[in-house]
Amino acid sequence: MKNKFSIVKLFLVFVIPLFLFHNCSENMEEGEINRPEDSINVTPEQAYPNFIGEIVTINYRGVDIKVMKKGNKYIFQGDIIIAQEDLDKDRDKSFNKSAVESGSAYRWPCNIVYYTINNNLPAQNRVTDAIAHWEANTSLTFIQRTTQSDYIEFISAAAGSCFSDWIGKKGGRQEIGLGSGCLTGNTIHEIGHAIGFFHEQTRQDRDNHVQIHYDNIISGATANFDRYTTRTSTGEDIGSFDFGSIMMYGSDFFSSNGQPTITRLDGSTFNVQRNGLSAGDIVGANYLYPKQTISGSQLICGNSTKTYTLTNGGSSVTWQVPSYLQILSQSNTSITVRPTSSTISGSGYVRAITSCNTVQKNIWVGTQYIEDIQFSNGIGEEWYFCSSHTNNQYDLYPKIQGNTYQVRLLSFPSLNVLYTSSTTTSSFGTLNYTPSPGWYVFEARMTNSCGTSQWLGYEVEFVDCNQGGGQGEGGEF
Repeated sequence: MKNKFSIVKLFLVFVIPLFLFHNCSENMEEGEINRPEDSINVTPEQAYPNFIGEIVTINYRGVDIKVMKKGNKYIFQGDIIIAQEDLDKDRDKSFNKSAVESGSAYRWPCNIVYYTINNNLPAQNRVTDAIAHWEANTSLTFIQRTTQSDYIEFISAAAGSCFSDWIGKKGGRQEIGLGSGCLTGNTIHEIGHAIGFFHEQTRQDRDNHVQIHYDNIISGATANFDRYTTRTSTGEDIGSFDFGSIMMYGSDFFSSNGQPTITRLDGSTFNVQRNGLSAGDIVGANYLYPKQTISGSQLICGNSTKTYTLTNGGSSVTWQVPSYLQILSQSNTSITVRPTSSTISGSGYVRAITSCNTVQKNIWVGTQYIEDIQFSNGIGEEWYFCSSHTNNQYDLYPKIQGNTYQVRLLSFPSLNVLYTSSTTTSSFGTLNYTPSPGWYVFEARMTNSCGTSQWLGYEVEFVDCNQGGGQGEGGEF
C-alpha cells in the first residue's frame, strides 16, 4: 500500500512500531504493551494441546516447512492446521502462475470476509466481539454467509483448542476452531491467521530483536519457532518487529521447564497481550486490505487540470464526474479532468465505480462560496444566539481542506459592522462578541487559492436566554 513489495509476498504482515507505548519502560522495544494484566493466564493457541506427533517437512506455497503430523493433517506453528487435501488443492492451484504472483488467491476480495457460526459453538459473543474489533480497526468487513462458496465457519473445538485451518483465504469452507478457554483475544488472533497473518516471532529479522532458547522448548514444538522463508510466496516483513502484536508468542510459550523460550537480546522477558490489535497489526491489515480511496485536490480553479488517483480499485473501474468537468484521460487507477468553463463555481465530485463498491471524492470547482451556516447557542439550542451567554457557535459549509474562513456581525437594519473575526482555517467557531438582545445580520465568507467569496449572511436573533428562547434564524441576507 505504501512501499513496493513483491505481490506474491502479501500473505505475512508483520507490522510497524507501536509508538503509543514506546516510552513505557526503558527496557521495552517498539510495540510492546507493558501492562501486567496482559501476561496473566495467557497461554499459546494450540490446535491439539499436549499432542506430540512426528515432525515432517512439507512443501507449502513453494517453501519447505516443518510441521507436526497428525493423521492426514499437519500442525504448523501450533495453531494452524493444514490438511493434506487442502495442500493438494493448493499445489494444483499454484501452477497458475498469474494467480500466485497477484496474491489474490489468498486474500479476501473486496475486503469482505464471509463467515458463519456453527450452532453448536458456545459463547458465540467471543466471535461477534472479535469480528467487531477487526471491523472497527481495519478496512475489513465481515458478512454472514448465505450461498458464498468461500467462507470461514467458526466451530466448537476440544477444550483448550484454538486453531485456524489456513493462512489467508483457503478457498471453499475453512475453519476456525474455538474450544473452552479460547477467548475473544484468541479469536482475534485466529482471525488474523485466516486473513493472512503468521506469528510475529517467525519474522526474517527476528534474530535482531529476540533470542530463541531451543533447550527450553518442549519436544516437538521447536518448529513453532522457525523463521518463515521468503524464497517465494510465503511471507514478507512489514515495518519493525512488534512485541505488542496480538500474533506474538509470549516468553514462556511451549516451555518444557518453566524457563523462557523467547527473550529479548539482553535475556530479559516481555509481556504478551491478547487484548486486541496493536497499532502495528492495524497498519499491517490495512496493507493487505487497503481501503479504496480517491486522492487528489479538493479544489479546481478556473480551467486548470487535475488528476485523481484510485487506490485498490481493481481491474475494472468506471469513472463518473459532473457534466461541467471534461475527462481528458482515464484508466483503472486514475482520471484527469478540467472544467469546461473558467466561470464555473460550485460543488462537484469524482466518482469511481469498481467491482467492489462505489468510491466518491467531493470537490469544489472555481471560487468557493458559503452554502450554509448553522447556529447553536450557550443553552444547547439552535437557530438563535444568546445575549446572556458567551458560547454562541457557528458552523460553515462546505468544508474544503485549505480554505480559510472569516465571520462578522452587522447591526440590523442599519448594517453597520459591529464585529469582524480574524481569518481562521476552522469552519467551526465561537462568536467572540455578545451584543444586546435584538436582530442582527451574521455573515461569513471563505478564501482559497481560487479567490475570496462574497459574504453570505443570515438574519439572526440575540435573546436573553435567561428569559426564554427566541424566534431563531431569519432569512438569508
